[in-house]
Amino acid sequence: MNCASFDALITRLTESPTTLSERELLQATHWALGEDARLREDLRFRETPWGRWMLSEDFVANDAIYPYPFFTPSGSPSSSRRPLSRSFSSQLPRQTGSAPDLQLQVLKLEAVDGVEPLAERQLRAVMAAGTWPQQRAAWAAARRPQ
Repeated sequence: MNCASFDALITRLTESPTTLSERELLQATHWALGEDARLREDLRFRETPWGRWMLSEDFVANDAIYPYPFFTPSGSPSSSRRPLSRSFSSQLPRQTGSAPDLQLQVLKLEAVDGVEPLAERQLRAVMAAGTWPQQRAAWAAARRPQ
């Protein structure tokens, strides 16, 4: 079912680079006016695992992490550069609690001349570091040349 009063929310979510809470979306336009509106009543919206809301046809960056590493960023094969190995990239779906900027940097990693840019155990340690600032510090330490 589509609720006509939610049409303005579609525009708001389309323009937003992030997901929004139900309160952020409905407080001023519905709840403050005494309406008992819920986004779950409209098929155009879906809830993320973190309790925030997005458009049904959109996806969270984590949804795209797994398939990406099997392609080079340019989309063309190269003799010295190749996508990450399956063993390395199998850990990528476990990044759901990691900082978004680190997820993007991990997606851009490529093996050069058969050498992985970061060991899997290093990536696991970075992602297990806790808060996003701690993860960023661990990432910086892991990326420093030895």
